[in-house]
Amino acid sequence: MSEWKHDIRSLVRRFEQAVNSGYMMNMDDEEIIDLFDYYFEIQDIQKAEMVIDQWSRLFPMDDMRKLCLAKLLTYKEEYSEALSTLDEVMYLDDFEVYLYRGYALLGLHRVDEAVEMFNKALELADEADEYRLRYEISVALERNKYGDLAMSFLDKANGLDTKDLVLLNDLISFSFRNGKYEDCISYCNKALDIDPYQKEAWVYQGFAYDSLGNKEKALEALDYAEAISEEVDIVCIRAELLLEMNRVDEAKNLLMQSLESSDDKLPLLKLLAECYEKEQDYEQMFKTYSEIVTMEDDESDDSMLVYAYSALASEHYKETIEIADKVLATDPFNEFAMIYKADALFYGYEDGRESKRLYSKVLGIDPENYDAYNGLGFVAFSEEDYKSAIQYFTKAYELSVDNVVCLIYIAASYYNMGDEASMLTYIKKALTLSSDAVSKFFEICPEAFDSMQKYM
Repeated sequence: MSEWKHDIRSLVRRFEQAVNSGYMMNMDDEEIIDLFDYYFEIQDIQKAEMVIDQWSRLFPMDDMRKLCLAKLLTYKEEYSEALSTLDEVMYLDDFEVYLYRGYALLGLHRVDEAVEMFNKALELADEADEYRLRYEISVALERNKYGDLAMSFLDKANGLDTKDLVLLNDLISFSFRNGKYEDCISYCNKALDIDPYQKEAWVYQGFAYDSLGNKEKALEALDYAEAISEEVDIVCIRAELLLEMNRVDEAKNLLMQSLESSDDKLPLLKLLAECYEKEQDYEQMFKTYSEIVTMEDDESDDSMLVYAYSALASEHYKETIEIADKVLATDPFNEFAMIYKADALFYGYEDGRESKRLYSKVLGIDPENYDAYNGLGFVAFSEEDYKSAIQYFTKAYELSVDNVVCLIYIAASYYNMGDEASMLTYIKKALTLSSDAVSKFFEICPEAFDSMQKYM
């Protein structure tokens, strides 16, 4: 906020009383500038325009009025009008004339001219204002997708005061947002040399190392961040990183320890469920999600769908159907809920008819749904409709070409139809994806073992 030359509250009160009464208040040029700055800074653009309107009647040729009008026009993204207004400024050699000319040119994507104006503004600005000005220019450049230019302006401010933590934190966040991860790490180190207990610097350093693929260094930085503050968000970041590194036991231990002391259990439980999923411990995943969805405000579709998936994977078919029905009650065209319900009906109750209806309904919504074709393939195979099974599994394979199960079931369907040549073609194709394709085939068609000997 500006350091007002006048009692701004009194000035604002008198101005608004005058506006409400329908008369023009007499003000000197300093008062009117303060009044405009106040409304512009709090972004009350309507009142700022009223000030400009009264200003034009009191001092129509005032260059400062033209500059403030240009500020308003730039804020409203009327860039050409702002430039025309600044062209009328005759005697004012203020850095803001060049600054707002730069903003207007930037809005018109005349970047080189904008940068030239920004540099002129910096030449005229007081040294005390230079950092603030560089920061504001950087924000404008970044907002307009000129990240490298934004960094170049802000980076030069580093030489003004390398001990300024506010500046270094700006450089850290700017460099990270613009993909300058090595620069981000360097700025983090500078900030941490000044204050090693800066949690945000350790977190950003962890993110930057992770973005560069150095997960060990990322984890080390996040360890320091957690030592400073055991906040749930930092625990979750560390747990996610451990999961990415397949250090599931460590992630579980971290989350379980945090659950003992944290009041914010929901994000921790969701990550713990991911740990169980990674271990294929679907029973524990199901139990964890049973706890999650009982928590206040977390019967969201996303949580309920993961809950349904964990119930299905742990063979709680009745619960899967109940959960899916809850989702479908509010979202009747939810494809995932229909797929999970269809799977539960088929595998839990051998209800092929209702399963086929649901899979077909999904394909009516999404004709390229792999799970629906796959499900229809299993139903057709169980009903010994091998010709249809081949069609469905072929389509499913086209949608997921690394799925060896589709190829194995196509081979099994051909075997059951007595077409050993086609069976062999698909067995060979499956072997290119999985070395144990033959043993999986025999699990489906154990009676084929003898006839396959001649090919082995």
